[in-house]
Amino acid sequence: MLDDLRKRIREVDGKIAALVAERLQLAGAIGEEKEKLGLPVRDFATEKRVHDSMAAHASEYGIDPDILAGVTRHLIRGAVKHQAERRKPLAATGEKSAAIIGGAGHMGRWFGGYLSTRGYGIRTIEAGESLKSAVEADLVVVCVPLDVMRDVLESLIAQGPRGTVIEIASLKSSFTELVPGWIEKGVRFASTHPMFGADADMLSGQNMIICEAGCPEAEEEAAALFNESAVNLVRLPLEEHDRMMTWVLNLPHLMNLLMADLLTSTSLPYSQLQEIGGTTFNRQNSVTREVVRENPGLYYNIQRINRHRDELYSAARAGLERVIYDVQNPDPANFVNRMEGWRSWFGENER
Repeated sequence: MLDDLRKRIREVDGKIAALVAERLQLAGAIGEEKEKLGLPVRDFATEKRVHDSMAAHASEYGIDPDILAGVTRHLIRGAVKHQAERRKPLAATGEKSAAIIGGAGHMGRWFGGYLSTRGYGIRTIEAGESLKSAVEADLVVVCVPLDVMRDVLESLIAQGPRGTVIEIASLKSSFTELVPGWIEKGVRFASTHPMFGADADMLSGQNMIICEAGCPEAEEEAAALFNESAVNLVRLPLEEHDRMMTWVLNLPHLMNLLMADLLTSTSLPYSQLQEIGGTTFNRQNSVTREVVRENPGLYYNIQRINRHRDELYSAARAGLERVIYDVQNPDPANFVNRMEGWRSWFGENER
C-alpha cells in the first residue's frame, strides 16, 4: 500500500513538472508578444492578479495559502527569468519623465527598472552631476546614501523641482525638521521607505512604507506607483518612522553585528561551528553572513544616524543583564515567568 501511494505521488510530481514546463513555454510566448509591442518584461499588475488567483485556488481546494504563495513566487520568478533571457532590455522612453538621483546604486537601478514598467522615461544623475534634468522631471526619486541624503535634498529643493520628489531613505532623522518648510514652499514631497533590498525580485510579501509628512497629494502619487503591484503599502507618520525603525531595522542589524563580532572573537574555527550547528544556529548564521557581506558604510550610518539609537542600546544592555541574572539564579521561576511573558507578547499563548 505504501509503495503504491509513493508511486502515485511520483506520477503527480511528473504531471506538475510537465505543467511547469508548459507554463514556461506560454510565458516565453507572452514575452515574445511583449517585445513586439514594446512592453517591458515585468508587469507587476499581472503578477498581483496571479497571486490573487492562486490565493482563491488555495481557498477553493483547502490548501494552506502559504504553500501556494510560495509556489506562485517561484513560478513568476521563473517566467520573468525565462522572458528576460530572450531579449535585450527595453530603452525607457515613456511619455512621463523620472530622474533617479543615485541611479547607478543598487536601489537606484531597482527604481529605474521598476519605473520603466510604469511608463516613465528614465534619467539617472550621479554624484557631482548637475541636477537640472531632475528639476525638470515629472518625478524625482532620490536614492543616495544616508550620509548625503540631507545635502542632496536641500540642493534639489533649492532649485525648485517642478515634479514630485520622492526620497527612499531608511532613516529620516537627518532631514525631518526641514520637511515642513519644503512643503510650505510648494514642493510636492513624499517620504518613502522600501523595506526590501535591490535583490528583491518579487514584491509579493514585501512592505513599502509611505510616510505621512504633510503633502497628501505627493504621498498618494507615491502610493499609486505601487497600487497595482503585490507590495504591501503601510502608512506611517514621518515623526514616528525612525523610532519604529529602531526596533525593526536597527535592532535586527545590531543582533547580527553582535553575533558576527562574538563568533570572530572565539578561538573555535568557523568551519567546525558550521559543521555541528543546529537549526537555530544555522538560521541565524545564514542571516549574519548576509549582513557581513553588505556595505559597511550603510550599516554604520543606520546605527549612527538614528536619533533613537541610545534608547535601543540602553534597552539591549538592560535586557542582557536581566537574562543573565535570571539564568544565574538557582530558582528558575524568574526565567520561566519572563519567557511566558515573551510568549504572551508574541501572541503564542493564544494558539
